Amino acid sequence: MVAEGTFRAFVGSGKCAKLPLFRYEWPEKEGERGVAYGAGRCETGAKRYERFREWSQFVVGKLQFMENTSPQSTRTLAFLRAINVGGHVVKMDRLRQLLCELGLKRVGSYIQTGNLFFEMPDDQTPDALTQRIEAQLLDALGYAVPTFLRTVAQVERALQLEAFEGLDVGPDTRQLVLFTSAALPLSLEVPLRLPVRSPAGDFEIVGVTPGEVLVQLRLVNGRAGNPAAWIEKTWGVKTTARFVGTTFKILQAAKEG
Repeated sequence: MVAEGTFRAFVGSGKCAKLPLFRYEWPEKEGERGVAYGAGRCETGAKRYERFREWSQFVVGKLQFMENTSPQSTRTLAFLRAINVGGHVVKMDRLRQLLCELGLKRVGSYIQTGNLFFEMPDDQTPDALTQRIEAQLLDALGYAVPTFLRTVAQVERALQLEAFEGLDVGPDTRQLVLFTSAALPLSLEVPLRLPVRSPAGDFEIVGVTPGEVLVQLRLVNGRAGNPAAWIEKTWGVKTTARFVGTTFKILQAAKEG
């Protein structure tokens, strides 16, 4: 059954200097609420509202479609931070074994950057399981490995925001999904105006959910910006990043594995 959702819209001022922002809410489970933010293209005058309404209906339709495709999935993804970088070298079969030792089932992995997936136990909450995984990795590897758990549906929602639609893509651009360690403090009362651009113009935030931030990087003099540092300072959370294309592949591997 498709979950009912509520669409909320905010439109920037001026000559379309800021993209319209949509907020879409849907029920996750009893006592909780899901929410997604994203930026849409706009035009000046009356066309702005007509186009935005059509575009928003498309986005909400995509979100509703996803609710219908995997509403009961227990497949869970674990994005590990700083695996096989900075001297923290570990093989994926070792990581899979460590998760199996915790009693997790159907454990798989994708490439060598700390992307794992498994069936979520019925008797575990995401927060409790995150703590168990982090404790297991610290004990086995000797260093802390921040871990970010997401369901298949949560990753699908972030990727289906279409936040990068209409943006220029070239050899000097990169598109990222940054997963956060805690829900971001977003509210209807103080909506985030997207896109948020860095002063140096080397990155812009184009889409936000409570647990993910979608970013377009721009190389300036051959160097990329550091959106993770800005996000962590602004919202007081830890992050780990994946390229959008890689995230699609991780998601597909999790669903097939």
